[in-house]
Amino acid sequence: MKRNLAFMALLIVLVMIPSAAKAKEALTLERCIAIALANHPELAEYNAQVKAKEGAVEQNAAQLRPTLSIASNIAEEKNNDYSSVNISVNQLLWDGNQSQKAMEASMAQKYAASCQLERKRQEIVYLVKQAFFETLKAEKALDVANISMAYYEKNLKQAKSYHEAGLAAKSDVTSAQVDLSQAKMELIEAQSNFKEAMANLQNVLGIQSPLSEMEIKDSVQGKELSSLLISNETKTITQVIENRPDIVAQKHYIEAAKHNLDLQARSNNISLSAYADYGLDLSGEDQEDYSLGVELSATLWDGGTLSGKIKEARGELESAIASYRSQVNSALLEIKTSLLELEEERHNVELTSLLVEQAKENLDLALGRYKAEVGSSLEVSKALKDYHEALKEHNEAIYNLRIAEAQLEYAAGLWKGANSK
Repeated sequence: MKRNLAFMALLIVLVMIPSAAKAKEALTLERCIAIALANHPELAEYNAQVKAKEGAVEQNAAQLRPTLSIASNIAEEKNNDYSSVNISVNQLLWDGNQSQKAMEASMAQKYAASCQLERKRQEIVYLVKQAFFETLKAEKALDVANISMAYYEKNLKQAKSYHEAGLAAKSDVTSAQVDLSQAKMELIEAQSNFKEAMANLQNVLGIQSPLSEMEIKDSVQGKELSSLLISNETKTITQVIENRPDIVAQKHYIEAAKHNLDLQARSNNISLSAYADYGLDLSGEDQEDYSLGVELSATLWDGGTLSGKIKEARGELESAIASYRSQVNSALLEIKTSLLELEEERHNVELTSLLVEQAKENLDLALGRYKAEVGSSLEVSKALKDYHEALKEHNEAIYNLRIAEAQLEYAAGLWKGANSK
């Protein structure tokens, strides 16, 4: 039976060459990260929390500095008008380091808020990478679906032509129709998955404008993160965890709780302050009055308030320590799990790469048999379908590996701005 060899050659070209696309603005991973860090609403929330903690530090620091106040009084009576001005200066001399401890506690809270902000930035970067690589994976699957669709449309047309010429059985046409219907379903699914991935990426970037007019461009090579700072040795992993921003933040919370406990224990300490007042009577004789002195205050009995404050502060410290231990355990599990997933995805890449090679060899054999008129179009169709499926699985494995790398990077807290590239 005569075969159209030129047509089969065209099919191979369709397999190996992706369809042309209109040039669009490139959207790289680096740009996506920059957009997200500039627009994500949660970062504004965490930045505001840092500013609030900075304000608390300033308030507590002000307690250690002198204060200056002025007051004026104007009164009118039946036969007498009265006006005066008074200026006062006050300076805390000693309060048992209560003000100092309050400032140190607020500073620890500020440092913790800064670390939480950095961890949130790392989380957003991870989510961007995850969404970015999921989009690329969906795009590659769409490319394969488009190539398959183009082939099966031409295959059906050719099968009908052969059948009408008496060179092919009716079953070849039926098989080609089934293949085309399946390809259409897979194309619709691939289109839907790609649109969904693009919408998710847009949401992660924190922007409202659609990304349909941009071309997602993969410009990042994979990293050997497991050999960068991470190993399967628990000691090494623990050292990495100690530098993770959220773990560092919890250390600052413990420090703040310790300062607060010390502060509450000093609540009933004697307080000593100095003051200076100057008053001027402006009602007629310009009489002056001034005073200098020190003021001593002490609580003799507080009804058990101090004991309650200390108990509360000690409970907060114990809670902070327990939370730290819990977070360390969770972080250890996250890193170990990420390492295992990364190793699994590496094996998947190697395995699917081998499957692609085998499927390509099988396709070449099927085409050779078809050329020698000892094979059938059904054999070629099945071989091509297997090859497309192997390509799809290999692309998925590649981007799943990228996502696993990003997950390990996030679990270990390795991203440090530009240094993370």
